Amino acid sequence: MGLAPAIIQRSMLEDEQLTIPFIIAIFVALASSSILYFYPYEVAKFIHAERAEGLIKLIALVPLLTVMTSFQIAMKKRILDFKSLTKATVTATLISGVTAFILAINDFGAKALVWQVIVMAAVMFMVLWSQPTWKPSSAFSLSGLKSLFSFSSYIFFSRIIDFFALRILDLLVLSKFGVIGLGIYTVGSKIYLTLLELLASAFLEVSLSAMSKISHNLDKLQESYLRTIYTAATVAFPLFIIIGTLSPEISAVLFDSKWQGVDEIMLLLSALGAIQVIQYFNGTVLAAMGEAKLLLLLNSLKVVSAAVILTSFESSSVTELTYLFVLSQLLVIPISFMLVITYVGVTARAIIGNIYQG
Repeated sequence: MGLAPAIIQRSMLEDEQLTIPFIIAIFVALASSSILYFYPYEVAKFIHAERAEGLIKLIALVPLLTVMTSFQIAMKKRILDFKSLTKATVTATLISGVTAFILAINDFGAKALVWQVIVMAAVMFMVLWSQPTWKPSSAFSLSGLKSLFSFSSYIFFSRIIDFFALRILDLLVLSKFGVIGLGIYTVGSKIYLTLLELLASAFLEVSLSAMSKISHNLDKLQESYLRTIYTAATVAFPLFIIIGTLSPEISAVLFDSKWQGVDEIMLLLSALGAIQVIQYFNGTVLAAMGEAKLLLLLNSLKVVSAAVILTSFESSSVTELTYLFVLSQLLVIPISFMLVITYVGVTARAIIGNIYQG
């Protein structure tokens, strides 16, 4: 629902202001869990996985546990208590991993993976709520509720649009080149997507918490932003460049000849990722300032750009289609930096200088 970033971003937030959002989130989670539990066949049919009816019913408890845990996670990020979050995550990962392994070797099949998700959610819930940063109470406040939900709604729709921005290429590859083409693209994009996800969890979430704390001080915010993109250019940028450069060797070692074209896709997406991993902090600093509507604008432009370019030009291979996708995303990146220059007040020279030094 986008409430977690909204909670992290707010400079002033009383415990009573979270009561109503928490109740609403619980009702949404209960509705989701009820649908999964009472209508597993319909859900399975909708996602074209009729044989997964039993698994869907089994996982019905997860939305409720996840939503309740998300409030503790958001509050801990808000106070920069990442140590507690790391301990909880490691504990939950180990216990759920061992559970899945034991079930797998005892022929539980797909249920082992489902139970891993359930145990992961349950352990995270127990660990974080055993020492809560925030507790719900009967006291509530309507003060600031409108702005909280306004920010969260922009984030929510922005994430949905961002999801579709990535899936447009999947759908076009499938429609033009079939399952084999989609398989080649999926394998070629795996490292790109995995690295982005890892770097996002390592840097973006911490940066949002830290920048939100100083968002009222423009000089410190500008300094933090420049230091962050310098770090990204120093640490993350080279990773994508190395992977792109070594893509032929990586493909030769991991895949046989039937996966021809994977290396070219990996190269193109690695080049895009090298730039995106710096550009993503533009969204972070804008969110820290409360400009969530600009994130929605940027992600909307990404979808529109991808849709227009991918459907306007003919492509005879998955590689050519990937090239068009990369081009469509690169066209939006300058707009992202222009928004930072306009709203944050950082000069283009300072941005280029920090990226270059990195």
